[in-house]
Amino acid sequence: MEKRLSDLSKYELEQEIQALHERKRKAEQMGMVSEIEVVLRRIAIAESYLIDPSSFRPGETYVVNYNDRPFRLKFVNGVMGWGTFEGEMTERYPALRIVGGETMNRNEQYERLAVILKEKNDVLNDSEAVTWVEVLWEDFETSLAKAGEPYPGEAKAFQYVIQQIDAYGAQLHLFQTKNEKFKHLMSKRNLH
Repeated sequence: MEKRLSDLSKYELEQEIQALHERKRKAEQMGMVSEIEVVLRRIAIAESYLIDPSSFRPGETYVVNYNDRPFRLKFVNGVMGWGTFEGEMTERYPALRIVGGETMNRNEQYERLAVILKEKNDVLNDSEAVTWVEVLWEDFETSLAKAGEPYPGEAKAFQYVIQQIDAYGAQLHLFQTKNEKFKHLMSKRNLH
């Protein structure tokens, strides 16, 4: 009989998360979209047992994994947050754990995003993943500044980087350029 996630030790949770990532990879290879969604939710819930729920404060706005709208937290029950997504009047249960917002400093957000990127792209090393996150974050800020738009805050930057990782993360190691600014992202890997 399978143990409940709440009964697992930290080590067992990490093992479960690793096994789920493998299951997700296999589902992606087979094109099983609904299985991927189920596994992603299970990963998010398992990961939520690795964080301290008291670090989230009711009334603050956060980013929820795999969702592009800000989430205002009403209360925490166990490891699940309850509240509303921006633009909705009804309470919503976030199926995925809260991961961003004002409770993480910039470096912690970079590190969390690098972990997410490495889940999408296992070719990148830790340093390359953090560098890519920094470049994507800077791209968001620079684009807004060039357009004369006000900076919407780190939660929006965090979400932008998540969207870029979802869209392009698996191929970032293939990036080629002659631009000196990005030369440090070119590894000595043979891409042919």
